[in-house]
Amino acid sequence: MAGIGVKRTTFKKEPFISFFLIFLLLFSFVPTSLAYSNINANDWNGNYETALVYHRPSIYGQMAARLGSDTIYGNEIAGNLGTLSGLSAAIAEIPELVILIEDDPGGFLAGIRDLAGSIASDPSLFADLIASLPDAIKDKQRLENPYAEGTTLHSRFAEGWYSGYVGTQILSMFVGAGELKAVTSSGRFAELANSVLTKMDDLKMLLRTTKGLRITERVGAFLLDDAASLGLTAPADTLGKIKTAVKQARVMNHLTNIGNSKITSLSGYHNELVDILLRTGDDGANFVNKLNDVALKDMFSLNVRGANSQLMGKFRINLVKLNTRSVPSGEIEKFIGNTDKLKDVNGIDRVVRRVSTAGDPGNFKGVAFEVEYAASRNIADIIEMGRPSGLGLGKKPGDIDLIMQEGTKKVGYELKDRNFATWDRFNGDIKEINDGFKELVQKGTIDDYKIMFREVPPGDLINWLNSNNIPWGYFI
Repeated sequence: MAGIGVKRTTFKKEPFISFFLIFLLLFSFVPTSLAYSNINANDWNGNYETALVYHRPSIYGQMAARLGSDTIYGNEIAGNLGTLSGLSAAIAEIPELVILIEDDPGGFLAGIRDLAGSIASDPSLFADLIASLPDAIKDKQRLENPYAEGTTLHSRFAEGWYSGYVGTQILSMFVGAGELKAVTSSGRFAELANSVLTKMDDLKMLLRTTKGLRITERVGAFLLDDAASLGLTAPADTLGKIKTAVKQARVMNHLTNIGNSKITSLSGYHNELVDILLRTGDDGANFVNKLNDVALKDMFSLNVRGANSQLMGKFRINLVKLNTRSVPSGEIEKFIGNTDKLKDVNGIDRVVRRVSTAGDPGNFKGVAFEVEYAASRNIADIIEMGRPSGLGLGKKPGDIDLIMQEGTKKVGYELKDRNFATWDRFNGDIKEINDGFKELVQKGTIDDYKIMFREVPPGDLINWLNSNNIPWGYFI
């Protein structure tokens, strides 16, 4: 058996605690970080071991040991002091901030609470983040935790410690060490923490998709993609791989709600699919699931005359919103198909613009009928859709829904999809529209006109229309 000889003993301490203070403060609270001493020994065969021979927890660990109990408040105390301990460990290299925290622990606890709570609120993600921490960090938590393993108090302190540590680490990466060093109050610290909260949903999605990498690398990748403004610690090749994941992570949860067969069928339109999911989330995923593949491809590929890509993007997004406001997917599918038939018609961009801002299903219903009727006609004979009438403010019609070439005449159409039973001002509205069209004929804007209803009106309204010599018709 080889002889064992202790060749040297070394002592190590966390910053800001000198060795003699360990003995001086042995039976009192030790400010700032924890202190510990290791003995390192090796034998003649080169075997090397390190053993902890002394440890004294930070002020928060000591307070937890003294204040935490099985009383009604014990778990809360343990969790709060754990959070402060983890926070302090994460910024141990900024002594001024450590001292500020000791002077105003309640203020700093309030400042980090929402950010730390956001991380801890997802148990699976939180466990993964803890697992990705270096062993030395986990050892720190274990050394700080004054409670017996397996107890509720031990778990609450550990949860608080890790949420405080990880939350502060993420905060420091977002705002930079310079901003943290410049903090002079808990109020300013809270402002910085709250500024990070606005990005936490996107960040957490990324964190879920990049398991196996350290937090610094994962958050670093997010920052690179999001701002490209900070110097990061992760290798460039790793960041390059994660950067793609960053963009996909924001829609990953939504894509899981869409079947592989549908995603495959939309090959060639994945950029448009991602865009709609980024902007509309679960509503967009539900919308994509409801619509048939042909309608989705038509919608994603649709480019109408006079409309730029930005307008078409708003158009698609608002179709999703209208679907959530009770416009059936079947009606949207029909509308997309009809619009596709009219994509080269002069004025179709006005129709797209109206749909892109329509907030009420009733507004969409009116536009959908205009498009359906126009698509049912000989498209080659359509002169224009949605031309402003030029009659002046408040006069009807404000727009000429459809202008057709019928033989030698230009015929203007007013297209109405209204419920006759609830149309209180039918006579007044139709008379104003009729008078406006007469004026347009006199001006030479059109040669003739007709008011078209989706359905045949009730008998009394037909009698009124005929007695007033109003040209009208119906679609169905």
